[in-house]
Amino acid sequence: MLARTLENPRLIALFSALLIVAGLAALAALPTTEDPRVLNRVATVLTAYPGATPERVEALVSEPIENALRSMPAIDTIDSSSQAGMSVMRVQLKDTITDAASEWSEARDKLADVAPSLPDGALAPRLDDDRGYAFTRILALRWQGDGQPDMAILGRYADELARRLRTVSGMDLVQRFGAPDEIFLVTIDSAAAARAGLSVNQVAAAIRGRDAKVAAGQLRGDGRDWQVEVSGEMDSIAALEATVLREADDGRSLRLHDIARVERAPDTPADELARVSGRPAVVVAARMLPDVRIGTWSDALDAELARFTATLPANLAIDTLFDQARYTRDRMGGLAGNLLLGFVVILSVLFLTLGWRAALVVAVALPLTAAFTLACLRFYGLPIHQMTVTGLVVALGIMVDNAIVMTDTIQRLMRDGLGRLQATTRAIRHLWLPLAGSTLTTILAFAPIALMPGPAGEFVGGIAMSVIFALLGSWLISHTLIAGLACRYLDPAHGGEGLALPALGRNFRQLLGWSLRHPRASIALAASLPIAGYLAATQMTEQFFPPSDRDMFTIEVHLDPATGIDATEAITAAMTADILAQSGIASAHWFIGVSSPSFYYNMMQRFDNRPNFAQAMVTAEDRQAADRAIPALQRVLDDRYPRAQVLVRTLEQGPPFSAPVEIRVYGPRLDTLAAVGDDIRRLALETDDVIHARATLVRGRPQAQLLIDENRVRRAGIDPVTLAGELQAQLDGVTAGSILESTEDVPVRLRVDRDHRQDADALYRLHVAGTGNQAVNVGSLGTLDIRPVADVISRRQGQRVNTIEVYLRAGILPAQVQARLQDRLRQAGPELPPGYRVEFGGESAERNAAVGNLLANVGLILALLVTTIVLSFNSFRMSSIILGVAVLAPGLGLLCVWAAGYAFGFVVIVGLMGLVGLAINAAIVIIAELRSDPDAARGDLQATIDGVMKCTRHIGSTTLTTLGGFMPLILSGGGFWPPFAIAIAGGTVLTSLLSFLLVPAAFRAFARRRPLDAPRPAARSAA
Repeated sequence: MLARTLENPRLIALFSALLIVAGLAALAALPTTEDPRVLNRVATVLTAYPGATPERVEALVSEPIENALRSMPAIDTIDSSSQAGMSVMRVQLKDTITDAASEWSEARDKLADVAPSLPDGALAPRLDDDRGYAFTRILALRWQGDGQPDMAILGRYADELARRLRTVSGMDLVQRFGAPDEIFLVTIDSAAAARAGLSVNQVAAAIRGRDAKVAAGQLRGDGRDWQVEVSGEMDSIAALEATVLREADDGRSLRLHDIARVERAPDTPADELARVSGRPAVVVAARMLPDVRIGTWSDALDAELARFTATLPANLAIDTLFDQARYTRDRMGGLAGNLLLGFVVILSVLFLTLGWRAALVVAVALPLTAAFTLACLRFYGLPIHQMTVTGLVVALGIMVDNAIVMTDTIQRLMRDGLGRLQATTRAIRHLWLPLAGSTLTTILAFAPIALMPGPAGEFVGGIAMSVIFALLGSWLISHTLIAGLACRYLDPAHGGEGLALPALGRNFRQLLGWSLRHPRASIALAASLPIAGYLAATQMTEQFFPPSDRDMFTIEVHLDPATGIDATEAITAAMTADILAQSGIASAHWFIGVSSPSFYYNMMQRFDNRPNFAQAMVTAEDRQAADRAIPALQRVLDDRYPRAQVLVRTLEQGPPFSAPVEIRVYGPRLDTLAAVGDDIRRLALETDDVIHARATLVRGRPQAQLLIDENRVRRAGIDPVTLAGELQAQLDGVTAGSILESTEDVPVRLRVDRDHRQDADALYRLHVAGTGNQAVNVGSLGTLDIRPVADVISRRQGQRVNTIEVYLRAGILPAQVQARLQDRLRQAGPELPPGYRVEFGGESAERNAAVGNLLANVGLILALLVTTIVLSFNSFRMSSIILGVAVLAPGLGLLCVWAAGYAFGFVVIVGLMGLVGLAINAAIVIIAELRSDPDAARGDLQATIDGVMKCTRHIGSTTLTTLGGFMPLILSGGGFWPPFAIAIAGGTVLTSLLSFLLVPAAFRAFARRRPLDAPRPAARSAA
């Protein structure tokens, strides 16, 4: 059967064509994105409690919701922020959860159960789990030309644009930012209403009773049914103004227009604003589904966008702020170039080392294995993104290893006088088990990366899956198609043997002889470099993930907690000019009161309803310009805006974190937490390379407390609860029905005018209804006490916490600063009262969690690895040599990374795991060759030298092809791929020392003590 297959060229051609077609079909069908889609395990729970202080929100809203959600075993952490009138909760699932949708469904059920127990006035909790994914396209509708922008018109066109985009095939989510909330504003004259004996809440109730937008049943007859409707629906401003509030005995009516002014206007102050290049705008962000090709989706969106643009008036324009398709094209184009360059390098190496015939045969394995890998990716459901393509680049040098060994062995056997079929058959029978063992051990080396749970595993897992599929394809193809091609087309007499270096061969043979005669010295020499690498690793700085290589970055602005959104907008308008004046900056767009839409896969939308916060999305001309601008802008903005805390932040890779270094202080009392936090914040600011330190607990928000005189309140015919409710209605407003315009339901909102609610003194100008239609001035009921209170009360895992977020200068590694901070806290930190504790978070916590997930399956993988090696050789002695190589190989990779000046991070760990598999491969090939020779198996010196020399060509070829495959990644620059590639490629080159010095010396030492083909002494005695 094997002979007929090898001799049938049509069968080889047919299977080759089948593989190519399957690969091309997968390439055309697989979804394409720039980055892997990391499963969103974070959701935000928003619960409004209008008018409540942070303390009341914490006790009455945040804590009950936390208790309800904490009963879910899938939840890892719960962080809550209780602020005036709002509870914002961040819920994170455990990394092992893979079906987040069902968990969020259960969480919504928990929230529905707890909603009835929340206090009166609190709205139902809303869980938002759509914030964990980046938007694919971000558009902006802006006003152009002269004149004041009409935000209402912008908002309506933005609504229409969002409606149209939702119809695009493959659309996942469309969201607006900075759109005004239009309302029918009823501005109450509180004194006139009070003189009429009406409170704002009573006026709102009258309007609701006037609006008859409710079903009135049906009449059902024997042959016909009638729909019943009651007239009186509010459908215009005139109908709203005519609402009867009170009827006098003489028949006269008090109507709404007698005590209020009605207009349609944007709700002010706005919860959020968007400013595009300094101009008011409404931003519309769109996100595609994960199983869609980005090119196809972008074409459909562009077509719909063109149709919408044709309907815009001349004073409106639409801009594209972000287009992920452009970055995806650039990323895929760069990686495709790396693949092509690696292919050329590998082909050149093969021509030099194997000769042109053998090189062409081995080169066929590259497209065939790549096609096999793409077909497996499609079957597995893994999209094409930078990680899967990088996996192909990584596998480029590895996928020809089996083909090199197979082709070189067949060519050598033919040169020894065997016929084509006999040489090929013997090579397959001799190599299938060793190559299967080496392939399986390499797969097991990459398995922890593929099996790693959590965001980091989902981010880099595509590399491991591509490599694993390529290794499987390489083994299958080398034993079938490549063996068949070698059998048919290799000709030792014509085709060359590759580059021959006789002098180098003689010197290497002498070195090998010395090594085998002095095994202890040889093993010590080979092990010295790995040990040096492990020692060098102790001097390396730790870095979780390097920064992104995007030409974009963000700027965060935090102001005093009492700052209003208009003041924040004024600061950002001034900053825009400074940002655009920086060389190399193309654009800057601000989002005020809310986090910007996510335009990178791990961006966190942390802030809602924060009028003192703004975030800018800044685009530079290129990555180099962004690197120059980040530190320069940090200095400029810090100097020119001392009232603001400005953070110019690069985009980070890997799982997200709030700040590079976080110090969390837990304890029960807010004043103590604030004091301890201030001390730690001071120490942080005195630490080198720290630019800002921000505490989440700030007691700087002014509160105007009305200290009422209960006797006066009672004489006025009012009780404290009614007074509080009336003040809230007048200041914050109250919704009273709606007016239906076409398909838009516009709410009606009542409140007093802006002059009566913009400062503490305005309380003295408010009136409430007292006994006998008496207008009671609020100021006459008590006195005002102005005092600072906490702006936000943070909790983590049910405990109050004050988190000090520490931000660093550009290019500074967090591990360095955290070590300094820990030393300072030990030496000069505040003394913690009983019941208080401190812990560190930020990058270090995320790194530890990711490394823990990576090592979670290492024990099982290691057991499988040992089992595979032992079964492959049926010898514990040979297995101990291979395991020794596996232990020493990472030291060589660490030595290369240290010499190149890179930090020790997660991608280096991933590279070292891959290096272990490659180092084991070479050791297995040499041991298999030596064991096949009876003389070498008994420890004969010359036979051992000859056996190792037979392996030099294909081990040298595979080493050089691996180096050539990784060379494009090394030369690509940046901080992400070079340390990864150097760890594998550099380590692979140095593992040649282990392969040629340690492995043969250890093999001969074992063989001389007891020949490998001899039975055990116990077995001889028994015989």
